[in-house]
Amino acid sequence: AVGAMGGASAVKELMPMPHKNLLGGPSIKVDLHTGAIAEGILTFCFNLALLFVIIRGPNSTILKVWLLSMVTVSLRMAGSSYTGPSMNPANVKLETLPLLCLAVHSFPLLCKPYEDK
Repeated sequence: AVGAMGGASAVKELMPMPHKNLLGGPSIKVDLHTGAIAEGILTFCFNLALLFVIIRGPNSTILKVWLLSMVTVSLRMAGSSYTGPSMNPANVKLETLPLLCLAVHSFPLLCKPYEDK
């Protein structure tokens, strides 16, 4: 994290003046409450899909990676009109944390546990 901060600071300082306008960070495209709700729903759906693919998904590692990448791209495209670069770990805010916990706790309710034989 310290290296990333140092690299970002170095790029910001060393970038030529005519190109500094290209260094804009992420920006929300709707009002704050709508963006927070959209980011929360995206976080909930992503974590629920992540748990489902990892715990109940196929045995093939390649297929699991492909499914997770498809879920990530699909949710990113679905939320891009609301939150811009959504689901970026660098942009995580505290309002999505309760929805992450909700996804983790609702997973056992949506998927029955394996029965021992």
